[in-house]
Amino acid sequence: MTENEIKEATSGVIDSHKSTEIPDVHEKNLESTKSKISEIIDFFRDLIIIFVVVILVRTFIVAPFQISGSSMEDSYHDGEFILVNKFSYADF
Repeated sequence: MTENEIKEATSGVIDSHKSTEIPDVHEKNLESTKSKISEIIDFFRDLIIIFVVVILVRTFIVAPFQISGSSMEDSYHDGEFILVNKFSYADF
């Protein structure tokens, strides 16, 4: 075999080896990037859902209040936190 024939024979093997490795690395990076983006999107979607549920609950069902003053000193003390039921006062 001549030197050129050896180079041609080995270059095909080396090229095929490189061509299979490079896309695998790029595909893994692409999948990793898609996975990270997917996780970020899922996080913000969940955050928005939680925010909407909290707003709905605070608007229509219960609201937190802090007692200020001593008008109800026997049952509630100054600085205590309570939840007020708004649902029972709704007009349907």
